[in-house]
Amino acid sequence: ELEFGLFRPIKGGGVFKNLPLSGGAILFGPPGTGKTSIVSFVAAAARVPVVVLRANSVHSEFYGETEKILTNIFKEARDKSPSAILIDELDCIFPFRVASTATEAHKAMLSQLLTELDDAKNARVVVIGTTKQ
Repeated sequence: ELEFGLFRPIKGGGVFKNLPLSGGAILFGPPGTGKTSIVSFVAAAARVPVVVLRANSVHSEFYGETEKILTNIFKEARDKSPSAILIDELDCIFPFRVASTATEAHKAMLSQLLTELDDAKNARVVVIGTTKQ
């Protein structure tokens, strides 16, 4: 279902030519169940390049650097369009659930992510997150 629901529509051919993009998906399950592997395998079968954003590569101690990292990941995916971004361990990258507990850095990161997600739809980039939650 990943191939037909996400990857084929971003390629825009055949019956998918005039369909709107779905925007993305979230895969959830216990650690080690193959969520990341499934996305990589299905994307390879559909011949869609995947840019991976891992939890340990996005956070920076320097002001504004995390937003730049997000921007660069999404730019790379737009340059390879049609493509996919896999946000591995989404719950580790964006751990806050209540606005009152989010720091200014978290708010800036979330704002940048939402901007990039909007731009990704127009660029034929699908975003897939994995989480254990």
